[in-house]
Amino acid sequence: MAKFIPGPTVTQVINSLGTTTFYRSRNGNIARSRVTPKNELTGNRLTTQALWKTVNQAWSGTATDAQRLAWNELAAALKIRNKLGDNQHLTGQQLFALCGMNKKQMLFTPGVWPAPPTYLIVAQPTALTLTITSSPFAISATLTKTTTPPPATNAGQWLIQSGAPTNPGRYSGPLNWRYVATNAVFATATLTFTIQWSAIWGTPTSGKRIHIRVRTIHSVCNWGSPWIHASALVP
Repeated sequence: MAKFIPGPTVTQVINSLGTTTFYRSRNGNIARSRVTPKNELTGNRLTTQALWKTVNQAWSGTATDAQRLAWNELAAALKIRNKLGDNQHLTGQQLFALCGMNKKQMLFTPGVWPAPPTYLIVAQPTALTLTITSSPFAISATLTKTTTPPPATNAGQWLIQSGAPTNPGRYSGPLNWRYVATNAVFATATLTFTIQWSAIWGTPTSGKRIHIRVRTIHSVCNWGSPWIHASALVP
């Protein structure tokens, strides 16, 4: 089934439609002939099928009503980006399957799974402020979040991206974002990342605008919160 963004004309299609497959790459939207792979029962495929069966049986049979309700409530509190880049809510069963199909998720404590583990509940960013100083150059971000982030031993992380400095009148962000830093805790309200930023772009010119964006990522279930964006002028 293909996903598309509606408009006066269709602006973007993802997946297959008829004999054509559409996908998005770093070079733009791509269309190619649909390829039907060989139906080979490889070892990896059999392992995946067995894991999928285990996950579905756990949801329908092993999980209690209270545990399924907990997954539904957790899914309703989270937003996950789909292939089109839109943020959406999954159902509790979809989130359960997403986590269960990741082989790392076998780290669930026996006897506790399939209840949602507490480390799935990570903080969501709500406000972001960027502060830049000169002589010497320094850049830091102050983050407001919904709850206290999990400790560093858990799967929640803060992903920070930035781009090359832009003209001062550009408020929408750079065309190309690059990874700057990952912070497991964001333990304090303010995080300084001057060294990481300068290693990519050097010392910025006064009057230029610097943009950053931050999101929560989950290294086990491979989902993240929506991006939150901020910018400031270099003094």
